[in-house]
Amino acid sequence: MKTISTFLFSTVFIAVVFLASPCRPETENQKMPAPIPSQDPALPDHQKTLEIQAGKLGIVGVHFKPGAAEIDDRYMDQLHKIAEALNSEKMLSAKILIKGHSDSKGSADRNLSLSRQRARNAMELLANRFGVDPKRLSYAGEGETAPVASNDTESGRSLNRRIEFIYLGEMDAGP
Repeated sequence: MKTISTFLFSTVFIAVVFLASPCRPETENQKMPAPIPSQDPALPDHQKTLEIQAGKLGIVGVHFKPGAAEIDDRYMDQLHKIAEALNSEKMLSAKILIKGHSDSKGSADRNLSLSRQRARNAMELLANRFGVDPKRLSYAGEGETAPVASNDTESGRSLNRRIEFIYLGEMDAGP
């Protein structure tokens, strides 16, 4: 049953990602990027699809400005679609861990704190604005410890400033 649930969860999230356009990473000298179609040949393959590794579901296109934990309004549609998937009948009992990440600029302690706040902000938005049961959500920060791109360039650092959703299994049915 756990395998079926994991498959269904993965399938629903893949559908969400294809419905939500990924974004190019921002730089410190420009505003947040505009969404671009996933058919864009300049877009790296890892941004065109949802990354699924050992239960980790990396959400494409939700990135943060340097040193910031606030989620820009342009990502609300994508988070709304994620919430709709999580509130669907098939996913209604899924437990989700939201992990925040940062680039390597600044101290490790500051980056860990920032990544936790990013994950917490995403969790609070899903619960308070989009109606996902907060008992099903938890958050953690990874700081700069799990980059998906090089921290030697601004474009790589911007990809590392992200959140990920991890499927933890189903809620206990209880008595």
